[in-house]
Amino acid sequence: MSFLYLGATLMLLVVNLAALSLGLRCWLPHYLLAKAVGLVGLCLLGFFIEHFIGLGNITWLWPISTLISLTVLYQQREVFITRLWRQELVFVLALLAALAWKFSFPDIDSHSEQLTDLAFISSYLSGETLPPTDYWLPSQRLNMYYAFQHYAAALLGRGLGLSPGYTMNLAIALMLALLASLVWFVASQYCHRRSSRVLLLIAVMAGGTGIAPLTHFILPQSDQDKAFNAMSNLWANTRFAGMYDEHTQDTPLGRILFSPPSSAPTEARDLPLETIGYLVLLGDFHPPLGGFLLLLIALSCIVVLDTAAAGSSSRVLQMILTATVPVTLITNTWVFPLQAVLVCAWVVQRYLAKAPLEWRALLSGAVVSSVLIYPFLTPFATHALHTPLRWVTSVDHTPLDRFIAIHWPELVLLLLAAITAYRQRRYRGWVIVFGGLLILTELIYVDDPLGGKYNRFNSTLKWWSWLYPAIVVLFGAQLLAAQRWQRNLTLLVLVLIASFSFDMARYWLYANKSALGKLDGHAWLSADPVSGAMLQWLRVMPKGIVLEGLDGGAYTPRSALALFAAKPSLTGWPDHEAQWRGNPSEILQNANTAQAFYRGELTSAVTWLSGQQVRYIIWNKRDQDSHPTAWRRIHAQIQSEYYWKPFWQQGDVELGIWFRK
Repeated sequence: MSFLYLGATLMLLVVNLAALSLGLRCWLPHYLLAKAVGLVGLCLLGFFIEHFIGLGNITWLWPISTLISLTVLYQQREVFITRLWRQELVFVLALLAALAWKFSFPDIDSHSEQLTDLAFISSYLSGETLPPTDYWLPSQRLNMYYAFQHYAAALLGRGLGLSPGYTMNLAIALMLALLASLVWFVASQYCHRRSSRVLLLIAVMAGGTGIAPLTHFILPQSDQDKAFNAMSNLWANTRFAGMYDEHTQDTPLGRILFSPPSSAPTEARDLPLETIGYLVLLGDFHPPLGGFLLLLIALSCIVVLDTAAAGSSSRVLQMILTATVPVTLITNTWVFPLQAVLVCAWVVQRYLAKAPLEWRALLSGAVVSSVLIYPFLTPFATHALHTPLRWVTSVDHTPLDRFIAIHWPELVLLLLAAITAYRQRRYRGWVIVFGGLLILTELIYVDDPLGGKYNRFNSTLKWWSWLYPAIVVLFGAQLLAAQRWQRNLTLLVLVLIASFSFDMARYWLYANKSALGKLDGHAWLSADPVSGAMLQWLRVMPKGIVLEGLDGGAYTPRSALALFAAKPSLTGWPDHEAQWRGNPSEILQNANTAQAFYRGELTSAVTWLSGQQVRYIIWNKRDQDSHPTAWRRIHAQIQSEYYWKPFWQQGDVELGIWFRK
């Protein structure tokens, strides 16, 4: 039955998106680009409207949209069958590949930021007027985080009637399919060899950093746990500088290539770079994915405009190009300046080359998208943290050997493009722009609340991660159509960074797949019969705030029951909420009060619960193990206002849920 449900859901999705691309052909004849732009545009329009009126449950929409889509597909069947089916096949195959990975590893748990993303999506699934109630802090609105892609995921889930976990897993697969489609589209503008395009696609979607081909030689390897070994190699690609580089001293080649960690009192700086392949492994639906989508939409517009393939769509393409810049503010704010530099650099180069510029289109694209995001920006700007730009100090710079090891693919591609620039002017400006941006990341950083070894953590995480696919896609695609020696060197670079996929394949082969096919994402939670029964009961109960025991400020499974049941959690991850909201004292005070309640030490428990509007209180095995004598005290304190529903009992020990009378 789950296969039939998934198949029907995919069919609805593919049919509606295919019709969307076809419906936009009169303005944007580039099929794969139209699919991504059309989907972002629809979500942006919904985002604007729902800041004035929440549309609530919209499952009634898919029968209507599907009927219209089938009509469009029938009317344009000839052009689709003769010209466009291969492009649709690229999207479908990418979607199936992404789903195959999520099908194998669908769990959404407390490692990394998976529950964070689920909390955002659950908040938007409510369908209320935006900004919605924050499901990790229900006394507040979700207006302090750039969560447009989470809104878009929730819109998908609301339209198809999906559970929170299913929504997130399907949204990840769809996002990856859109990214892969656009990489293929950009490559197709320059390179006619299908095998070369496939290699570029693998290098971008399942490739690593410059460390990828070295990990097996510079880091200790063990075959005792092959899945763990593969995972360590994959993590080393992202967290090499400041974390895994210290392990290079345990191998002969590592000691030759990399100097030992400094004996200075300052810690080695943690400087990560997340590739798309790493994010696939991680299973997050975090903002960098949305930033990559806007980046690839912009690059797609640029390459079409610069290869004289725009034709009558030139004006629309220039509108889309400038529209991507404001949208980064609500998708991944960190890369807004990079996206702005990318678009402005194109305009400047176009102007200097005396090529046609549609100034009205450029201005209108930026203005229209700014108007559509303005209702979100108004409260968001008031909650934004003060994060000024600072000069990178000497202790915070990336050690040269680490920098080269991570970034050598970009440096080689930039060098090849610089050599080619003597003959083809189109390379010259982009070499300066991207080379300059890469250098700039070593000169300035955003001074956020993190410090010490994490001083530049978020800056490199966001900026390097954006620059890496930008350089590989743009220059990789162009150089695959260059002279033979340049093309061959480019192929070699792509093969080496694509070696990351070898460890991804090993991880897929050897890792545990106990949750195979359970796309709701809570198999790890409902595997425990008591937790599974609690979850099923909560899912069908009326909406209300859920209180769960708190055993940590972040990266804890607490709040998972509430989120998977599509209900707000009173405490969520308080460390995250406090950081996002400028560390107000009441968030941590409330968390401390919740902990006192679970110890049975809160004398005014009923008054506090009533003030917080708590409807459900979880008492599970973790709570019983942490506070074995507290249940009786809590029950005596709150039984006047709450019923007790047991889900498990053995002697005097009970596990269950209190719910308000």
